[in-house]
Amino acid sequence: MTDKLSRGVDAAAKRIARAALGAVSPPLLQKIQVARAHARYQREPVTGPKRLLLEVTTACNYRCLMCTDHGPLIPESTPAKVMPWDTVERLLRDAAAMGAEQAWFAGRGEPLLYPEAVAMVSLASSLGLQAAITTNGSKLTEALAQELCEAGLSLEAVS
Repeated sequence: MTDKLSRGVDAAAKRIARAALGAVSPPLLQKIQVARAHARYQREPVTGPKRLLLEVTTACNYRCLMCTDHGPLIPESTPAKVMPWDTVERLLRDAAAMGAEQAWFAGRGEPLLYPEAVAMVSLASSLGLQAAITTNGSKLTEALAQELCEAGLSLEAVS
């Protein structure tokens, strides 16, 4: 339905509701709409996202030419930010509680620079989430790869 047609249908529905209910004030009509939305939510609860994409740090140890965040052609670099562990933990627990299936650690930064990288994979896995990571591979050693696998890493993309 086009936006114009949709607005026309909405306006017509409001006019019909007003006629059916008598002279209904806009605030009362809004309360009726909120009550209907609440009742619909009670019947059909909203589920959460299937995948949580989590950027735990904006720090990167490379300066790739094509990078729009850390490249050598960027006039000013923004100081790196690191997500606090309690925030990571809360987001992973909330996503799992909402029915998410996967936690993907990626973003503008290098997730393996995050101090608790193995712990975040372990927590995600223990919550029933498929843990995935996108890395530039620079920090990946055989020992770290083994730790990540033992922590429950399901997928690793090296770019």
